[in-house]
Amino acid sequence: MLDPCRPDAYDRDFTLFYFAYRAFTGAADAALAEQGMGRAHHRILTFLAYSPGMSVGELCQALQLTKQAINGPLRKLGDEQLVRVTPGERDRRRKELHLTERGADLERTLHARQRALFTAALEEAGPEAAEGWRRMLAPLAGRDWEVFTASVEARRTEGTGPTTPDPSEQRLLSGKRRLLRIEQTLRRSHHRRDAAGAGARHELQHGTAARRVVPGEAAADDGDLSGAYGARATR
Repeated sequence: MLDPCRPDAYDRDFTLFYFAYRAFTGAADAALAEQGMGRAHHRILTFLAYSPGMSVGELCQALQLTKQAINGPLRKLGDEQLVRVTPGERDRRRKELHLTERGADLERTLHARQRALFTAALEEAGPEAAEGWRRMLAPLAGRDWEVFTASVEARRTEGTGPTTPDPSEQRLLSGKRRLLRIEQTLRRSHHRRDAAGAGARHELQHGTAARRVVPGEAAADDGDLSGAYGARATR
């Protein structure tokens, strides 16, 4: 039974969006299947074609994948010599991902099939409708898309390095700073403990010296004490 309060217009929009996305992704599925690959591999190829030199951390952030989840597809692309890893130009410790010539050829094949669908649809809809469609997608994509496209443009302009920090490198640096703070705290604690121990030894040595008396004085003290106790006994 249909719900009379349900917004039917949105139901049509949602199903329209689903069928359009199914056609878009399906255009490349056959070519991917021939390579023994799936859509995860395709997304990696697409992002590296658009933004060469991304790190694994940046790729995970863009695709919303964990390193464990992306490890399999990346290894497959590497084994097939479609993706290569190179040191960064500004920071040699940074590992950057690039398409090989074979990877670029495969990505162009997949891209051409999807581009043909887009071209036909946008030409049929007209330029005003196409621009309206882009304006609608932008808020759906959200802030992440804006940051990503800005970083890509900046990288292309500068020609080197990432414009956004690698999350894995940030965590590593944060861990190093934390260990350094702990080490500094322990060092200060050891210094304070050593200083307190030295002071205690100094006080102990000087206090012992102050309590030392010569034998004659000791006898006098003993005599005074025995006299006092004798006086009490007499009383």
